[in-house]
Amino acid sequence: VEHREGTLSTCFVKLLLNKADNNRIVGFHVLGPNAGEVTQGFGVAVRMGATFEDFTQTVGIHPTFAEEFTTLTVTKSSGEDAGGGGC
Repeated sequence: VEHREGTLSTCFVKLLLNKADNNRIVGFHVLGPNAGEVTQGFGVAVRMGATFEDFTQTVGIHPTFAEEFTTLTVTKSSGEDAGGGGC
C-alpha cells in the first residue's frame, strides 16, 4: 500500500488468523515506517485474544499505515488480488 503519494513510504500488512477459533489473530506481518512502534501496540491486542472483527470495528488513525490493519478485506482463500490502494 502506498502510504503517501509521491513518496517512497510503502507499507505491507497481513493478519494471521485462526479460523477455527473465531478468527482470533495469532500473528501479523508488518513492513513500513515505524513498524516497531506498530508491532508493540498490536502485540498487546494479539496477547489479549483480539479477533479479526475487533480489528475491523476499530477506527484507524489517519494518516498512518497502522490504519491498514483496520481495513483489511482480502483473504488468501478468496483468490482476490491483495494489492492495496493507499492510505
